[in-house]
This record gives sequence, C-alpha cells and structure tokens, in this order.
Amino acid sequence: MTYRDVRPLFRPPPPGWRIILDYRHQSPPIPPSIACLELKTDLQVIASIDIQRDNKAWLHVSMSHADRLPSYEEMVAVKRLFVGDDITAYQVFPPIAEHVNLNSYCLHLWACLDGRVTPNFCLADGQI
Repeated sequence: MTYRDVRPLFRPPPPGWRIILDYRHQSPPIPPSIACLELKTDLQVIASIDIQRDNKAWLHVSMSHADRLPSYEEMVAVKRLFVGDDITAYQVFPPIAEHVNLNSYCLHLWACLDGRVTPNFCLADGQI
C-alpha cells in the first residue's frame, strides 16, 4: 500500500463545531490515517480518512452520545456536514464474526472519496 497524504481531502469543520483533538497537522502525518475529533453539544463525531487495501481513500465518520444512539435525523445531519451531499455514504452491517463494538451508542458511516463503489440504483429515467 502506498502512502498518500489525505489531509487535503478533509472538509472544513462545520460552523458551530470545535475540534478537540486533531492529528491532521501532525508533522510528519500519521500514515496512512489522519483523524480529527469534533464535538457539538453532546454529539461526538470522529472523522478519519484511511487508504484501504483497495488503494482508495475512505472516510470513516462515527457519531455517538454518552447515553443513547444517534437518531436518524442526527445521522442525516452528520452525513451532510462531514461527508457532503454529493458523495454516497454507507452504513455497514458486517458478518457477526467481523462485528466490532467498542461503544454501544456509536453509529458509523463510510464513504469512498475516490469514486462511487456501488451502482446507481435509480431507474433509467432517474426515478427511484
């Protein structure tokens, strides 16, 4: 796997969010993962970009509360703020043997930053 500086791929922090831990400016950067942790009210978001085995840059965004799962509306807002409206994000349900759960109140989104990896599920006329 080749090292690639992924810092330019990070979106700026959304307005009203503050960075409480940031590895993006570490010199030299931590290959291949550069991560930042941002906090707004009681919703905590960790965003990281890694070059995976497919040699593509993948954005991983996790979100959590101390005492409950994030709501669907919060997931949509986090996707819009941290991934963007023009990129497909995925919530993955892996086989049980590959499931990792370090926090019972954490949900995850994944987005490939090097192109779409799923088909377009719209019909030929653009309708779903």
